[in-house]
Amino acid sequence: MRLPPEALATLSQPYLKVQVGDVWWLPEEQARYPGGKGRFCLVVALETPPGAKVPSRVHYVPGSTSAGGQPVIVLEIGDANLRERTHFRFWWSGDIEIAALVQEGRFKGRLDPLRRVEIVAAIRASKRVALQRLVSQ
Repeated sequence: MRLPPEALATLSQPYLKVQVGDVWWLPEEQARYPGGKGRFCLVVALETPPGAKVPSRVHYVPGSTSAGGQPVIVLEIGDANLRERTHFRFWWSGDIEIAALVQEGRFKGRLDPLRRVEIVAAIRASKRVALQRLVSQ
């Protein structure tokens, strides 16, 4: 008998509770970032379906080691256990089911909860309407 994806995800990384400010490594197929390749991704919002009590999707912004435009959140070496300075620019965002994130991705680390204010400010300064809706709820 095969286990559902949610159960497999829980068994593979049972200690994880996905939160805004988490950094995950996603392979190219899951990250779906223009230009390809796997990416470190910053979780910037959680989506809870109507009537549900827990979130089922995460919205993320992929990172790059090269500098670029605004709005951006920059993580220095050591932040969320990253080995390089990484720029998370809010010109593109993606979303993924939490079960798929946990099953396919690799948890890297978590930002200090105080940086959530910085994430919300970057979302509001961006043109990412879906993210803006999530933070205004």
